[in-house]
Amino acid sequence: MFRKLLRRTAVYQIAVIGAVLLAVFAFSCVYNYERMTANVDKKLSQLEKIGAYFEEASDTDFERDEVRNMLVIRVYSDGKYKVSDLGFYDEETVIKIITLATESKDKVNVNGNYVAYSAVKNGGDVFYTLYVYDYTGDYNGFLVNLLTILLTGIAVMVVVAFFITRFTIRNLAPIEEALIKQKELVANASHELKTPLTIINTNLEILNLSSDEFSDEQKKWLAGIGTQVNRMSAMINEMLLLARLEAMREKDFIKLNLSEIAESVVLETEALAYEKRIEMTSDIAPNIHITARHADIEKLAYILIENALKYTEPEGKIKVTLTTEKHKAILKVRNTGEGIPREMMPKLFDRFYRCDEAHTESGSFGLGLSIAKAITDANNGTIGVDSKEGSYTEFLAVFKETN
Repeated sequence: MFRKLLRRTAVYQIAVIGAVLLAVFAFSCVYNYERMTANVDKKLSQLEKIGAYFEEASDTDFERDEVRNMLVIRVYSDGKYKVSDLGFYDEETVIKIITLATESKDKVNVNGNYVAYSAVKNGGDVFYTLYVYDYTGDYNGFLVNLLTILLTGIAVMVVVAFFITRFTIRNLAPIEEALIKQKELVANASHELKTPLTIINTNLEILNLSSDEFSDEQKKWLAGIGTQVNRMSAMINEMLLLARLEAMREKDFIKLNLSEIAESVVLETEALAYEKRIEMTSDIAPNIHITARHADIEKLAYILIENALKYTEPEGKIKVTLTTEKHKAILKVRNTGEGIPREMMPKLFDRFYRCDEAHTESGSFGLGLSIAKAITDANNGTIGVDSKEGSYTEFLAVFKETN
């Protein structure tokens, strides 16, 4: 459980920082692209103001390197054309530019190299004047800039992820240690309590052998002591089970037929439902397999169904469903009833938590759902709950399906 918390904490922090860096990268992309297109528009506007040929421009209108990237083409009404004396494209490319400009309304297009142009329609013999600016160098600079930002961002993310992981481990280490000590305390205390409870229970059995000598009042006292000893023994056994589940890893895992286990538990609990006048139905798909511990999964099914029986009123309904979806085995137990308030749902799997004390039965300590959560965690599964007040409650356990 702690390792999952550690991973989630680190991933959350890394995801937030990654989202910020991604937003910065996206903004940089848009900003630099807009700057490049604005610069291209500026060059074309300057070229249009000069007129048809560069010799009409003053020395300060353009840098010498910029002039080499510019071209003016006159297209005549008879289909012939004339290129400025500073042209740098071959005849085939010039024809492509003319065709593109006369057929398209787009201002910026790509033709081999990255070419921006504006087409001005003239009267007389000159049908079109095309002002062309080759911005391949600008575009390559834009790409290099983006690549630099991207690689820098990746490097920053790697460094940030490293330090976040290190700091998260260090900051959560005291919490992990406290949790381990708490679990050890619970497990040790439970073990230590078993011995005196066994002695008390043995002494009670000896006293009950001579109960004929006691008054009715004394017999009630003895019966009360016996009931409480049994309750404490049950609670200690559940706490020991929790400690065992939390300490377990993938040990004794085998391939299980979850369908058979679910059907067996439903069959064995139908009598309890009948006694409480509850209608129990099932819809269990055949031959659904998972990899887990048999005793744990069987216990989980019992807990979910017994919990439904506990909170379903007479004449109510319980439905057990087992299906598969996207290679996941999904066990659902739904019961009609009062439902669970939404604000209580996050606490349902906490130890000793009971959302409705009025339904508390003898021998119930609020550990059942905690054990169910520990079972799913120990067997690489998840458990959740859905409920609507005044209508239903549904618990679902999800495991990876084994082929």
